[in-house]
Amino acid sequence: MTGHQTPSVAQLLQHLITTVDALNQRVDEQDNRISDLEEENQQLRERDAEQDERINDLEEATDEQSEEIHLLRREAQELRKELATYREENEKDKASIRQRVNEIEEDQSNSDSDSAHNEDLTPIERISLLGAEDTGLHVTQSVERAVTIYENFDQWAHRTPKGLVLKDGLRTLLQTARDETLAWKQVNRAANALEELSKGAIEFKKHRRHGNILVKEDDPTGCQSSSALG
Repeated sequence: MTGHQTPSVAQLLQHLITTVDALNQRVDEQDNRISDLEEENQQLRERDAEQDERINDLEEATDEQSEEIHLLRREAQELRKELATYREENEKDKASIRQRVNEIEEDQSNSDSDSAHNEDLTPIERISLLGAEDTGLHVTQSVERAVTIYENFDQWAHRTPKGLVLKDGLRTLLQTARDETLAWKQVNRAANALEELSKGAIEFKKHRRHGNILVKEDDPTGCQSSSALG
């Protein structure tokens, strides 16, 4: 029977060296693994930081968009109010324009009617109605005095079977009406102007007993004419 042999010192030393080498190798492997894990952990922390930054950016962008949306909604509301105001004012403007157009058309119609009526008037009637400037006629002092006689003729004259006759006090009446002193030749020039401008409707005649007189005969149809308009 063979006895159990005790390992020699050299064998034990070699075994120990082998064991230490294996342990060192395992330590190196663990160190490498730890380094890899630390690197991965660092990468994860960096990714987390990037994600946090991205989240912060998204939150800020969301806040900005929310504020922008709020501003846009407020602007839209203000624009709606402005549009409503514009439409209301536009309708008022249209109504005003339509009213003005109607007024212009009415004025034009009246103007056409007045123009047609004015064409039928004698020069003395036109001057009395429209004034000297609007007739385009040359108005002298004699014409102005003729207009005064014309406008007061019905009141100053006396009625006769054939019409109205002004035979007495013409100079006094004319001087009082115009507040001026007149010679008879000035009165006669005014009377002649009246006959001419009335187209003979009021005649300046010489009467055998009364001298110069103004006569306006009644309309042959029986209607009494009036020298004063209005």
